[in-house]
Amino acid sequence: MLSMLSVRAMLSTPQSINFTSFGFLRSLTAAAFSTNTNTKRPYYDSQSARWITPHDPEYFRLSVDLTKHPKLQDDTTLLTPLHERHTALQILGDKYSTIVLPPTPILQNNNNIEAHSTLTQSAFIIPSIFPYHASTSAPDNVMFDVSVDAEKADVGSILKHVGGHFSKANRVRCTISNFKTQSPVSLGSLCGKLCDAGSEEIFLDNEPDCDTDDLVEMMEEICYVDAPGGPMLGRLGLNYSSSLSSSSVEEFLEEAVFNFGCSKLKVSEEDVAEFASIIQRRGLECDINE
Repeated sequence: MLSMLSVRAMLSTPQSINFTSFGFLRSLTAAAFSTNTNTKRPYYDSQSARWITPHDPEYFRLSVDLTKHPKLQDDTTLLTPLHERHTALQILGDKYSTIVLPPTPILQNNNNIEAHSTLTQSAFIIPSIFPYHASTSAPDNVMFDVSVDAEKADVGSILKHVGGHFSKANRVRCTISNFKTQSPVSLGSLCGKLCDAGSEEIFLDNEPDCDTDDLVEMMEEICYVDAPGGPMLGRLGLNYSSSLSSSSVEEFLEEAVFNFGCSKLKVSEEDVAEFASIIQRRGLECDINE
């Protein structure tokens, strides 16, 4: 089996590679990663040319939102010294399996993305800016988050954005905001198009005031979608917020998470310990090491 290092090396020799061959790029990726489904880790399925995460409703995959972490705040310049930033990411990567990074300019550069990815085996969720200009694939533990405003988005441009990543074998998550402006059928159709274009995950950016019954209705419609890359339930994610009232939190968890079987959530760093405690009290597991 090819290692990822050998794949990167082969891709770095353009004189001997036909970069227009989508099938060639996919065959390299398929050779580099195991397709053993008897694991909780995502795997590459060469038949569908998609990454697939085995779904387990009793094992929660938490994307820990670090966008407000003091050591990761950058503007147009690198405000945090690089060695401090890397040290912080190594520590955080040891605790959390998936971390959501802030939309900093340095993470729109392939060399910086590559450097970040080698610090830890954790997955990095990086906000993606359209158009994506890099000519090579990002590391396999990097996933680009494409923001989709369901009310205002130019769907054609969004699909090109997702497809651009997919054509380079990049992993993509689409986070849909303002989805309450859509009917369940329209939202399901949008999710199907995003997955057809290459999105591995669909996250609903549910606000704290989102009605749980309405949210569940939307989720049900999404799960009717048949798209390449595995069942939609295993690809669907939500936001968890402790800012809800205790009764609303309980309703959200019972109806939209536990009863529905949605096991991917984005959780703020401040809420991780609380959510992990809830999971443990129910005899369930999650992928953090606290």
